[in-house]
Amino acid sequence: MTALAVALAAVRLVAANPVLAAVGPPAAKLSAGKNVGLVIGVYRAGTPRVYGFGTAATPTGVARPDGKTLFEIGSVTKVFTGVLLADAVRRGEVKLDDPVNRHLPTDLWLNAHEKGVPITLLDLATHRGGLPVEPPLIGLTAGDSANPYADFTRTRLAALTRQLTPVRPPGEREVYSNLGAGLLGHALANVAGQPSYHALIQDRVCGPFNLRDTTEAPTGAQRARLARGHDAAGARTAPRGTSPAWRGAGHYDRRPTTCSGSPPSTSAMAIRPWPKSAGTATPKGGATWACSGTTSS
Repeated sequence: MTALAVALAAVRLVAANPVLAAVGPPAAKLSAGKNVGLVIGVYRAGTPRVYGFGTAATPTGVARPDGKTLFEIGSVTKVFTGVLLADAVRRGEVKLDDPVNRHLPTDLWLNAHEKGVPITLLDLATHRGGLPVEPPLIGLTAGDSANPYADFTRTRLAALTRQLTPVRPPGEREVYSNLGAGLLGHALANVAGQPSYHALIQDRVCGPFNLRDTTEAPTGAQRARLARGHDAAGARTAPRGTSPAWRGAGHYDRRPTTCSGSPPSTSAMAIRPWPKSAGTATPKGGATWACSGTTSS
C-alpha cells in the first residue's frame, strides 16, 4: 500500500469515527516529542473504544501502545486510595472526620498538632494533615536517589511517625503529601482487616471491576507488556519500585483496558459499564477512569 493510500484510509477512518475525530488531533500532538505516546479509552453509547498514539517501549520492542499495554501509574494510585475511603464510609466502617489514629495500626500512630488538633481521614485524603510531602531527608538517606522510596521500610515509617508533629494545624491548608496518602492507605487496610493495601485494592476495586491487569506484582507475561517511563527530557527510565510502607501514595502497574465506572503497580486502561455490585449509580458521562499500577514519570 502506498503512503497516499495509507493517508486516505486514515482520513476515511477518522471521518467515520466522530470519537477518533475529536480525540485524535490533540492526542497526536500530545504524543509527539518528549511525551512519546499515550492511550485514550472512551466509553460511548454502550461501546468501549481504546486508541493508541505515538509509541511505547516494552521488553518485546517499540510499537504503538494499545489496550493491552501496561503502564506504571505512580501517584494516580491516590485515586484508588480515595475510592477506598469513600467505599469504607459507604460501608459504615469509618467517618470522614474520624481521627486517623482510631484506624491506624498502633505502631503508626501520629502525634497531634501542638494545639491538640487531631489529623482526620479527610485531612489525609485532601492533603490537609499538616504533614510534609515526604519523610524529611529521605533523598539524603536513600540507597537509590532516583527512587528514594524503594528502601523506606515499615520500620522506618513507624520510627518517623513517633517523632513527627504536624507543622500546621490539620485542616488549615492544603499541602501535597505523599506521606499522608501512604498513611491513609495503612489506615484503610487496617480497618478493613486486610493484611496490606494491595490485598484491599484487589478485594474492593480490582475484583468488583474485573481489573485483571491491575497489580503491584506483575507476572512475567505482564512485564512483557509494561511500557518504559520517560523523564522530563524524554529519556527512558528504569521501572521504579516502592516500599510496602508507601502503597497508598503510589505503586501500581495498570494496563489501559476498558473499565467503567504510591507503590509501583502495573495497570492497563479498562472501560466498561459501572458494575451494580459497586453500589452506586454510574457517574454522569457513562464511565469512570479506574487506575491501578506503577509509573515512571
